[in-house]
Amino acid sequence: VLQKEVQALIDALKELEGASHERETRICFIVVCKGHKVHEYPKQGEPHLKGNPRPGTVVDDPAVTRSEVVHFNLVAHKAIGQKAVKVREGSVRHGDTQVPSYVCLYDEIFHHEESPYAVPTDPIQRMCYTLCHLYGYCENTVSLPAPVVYSHKVAERARLYYQHAVGSSDMGSVSSAGMEMEEEQFKLHKNIEHEMYW
Repeated sequence: VLQKEVQALIDALKELEGASHERETRICFIVVCKGHKVHEYPKQGEPHLKGNPRPGTVVDDPAVTRSEVVHFNLVAHKAIGQKAVKVREGSVRHGDTQVPSYVCLYDEIFHHEESPYAVPTDPIQRMCYTLCHLYGYCENTVSLPAPVVYSHKVAERARLYYQHAVGSSDMGSVSSAGMEMEEEQFKLHKNIEHEMYW
């Protein structure tokens, strides 16, 4: 990610702003991972929601997260429900909040020399939590920042368009010859081309 995606973004910004002067636009590149096995539970006696941490809970203790980078787990949303299901040994709780893990890989905004923040982790955590409130299709807080959710939707829509254009539902079976498609195949109707229709 650092070598390819971050560098590609920096190169694109340099090209947009012109290579003749120093780049003015600063970036903060954060990776969000939800597919991990870590679950957060409130301490005994702490206020909680159905056994889950309250929204806004941040875990950035080095015992749980990596200390060499800005890494934290953030509970942004409420769990839907909770019930216990009996299994071989003990019970499994359904409705536990799956806590996304955030890793800041590259930062020019909060760790910059001119940054007013003494502890740069707090504004990054606040920004991520705020972005979880900005998803336009849901009036509740979502578990991931809105730009992440939108990018998942756009990627899924692009995958469906691509599959339709090449006539295959298996992305692995598409040959490189089928990769060259006319722009006309992906043209949107003029009434929705500037809308978030997905």
